[in-house]
Amino acid sequence: MEITRVQPFLEYFDRVHERTRKVVACVRLRALIETRGRGQLYFILDMRAVTTPPIYGLTSEDGRARSMQSATLRARERTELRPSPV
Repeated sequence: MEITRVQPFLEYFDRVHERTRKVVACVRLRALIETRGRGQLYFILDMRAVTTPPIYGLTSEDGRARSMQSATLRARERTELRPSPV
């Protein structure tokens, strides 16, 4: 297929995408259970528009949020442990 114009290609892509989503929506739960790895499971769940946690640990946003939370707690502990001036 040679792409000469963008609009017909986008229409074709939308048709194929919609047809694929309908096929994946028919996947039985048993097929999800019998997957051979996390990649397959995440692929099938993504096709069914199910949000999933990241496979390899925290996302960068989660890491930053936890880092800021930890820094705030440490700063609070330092101020609570200082002796009060007499």
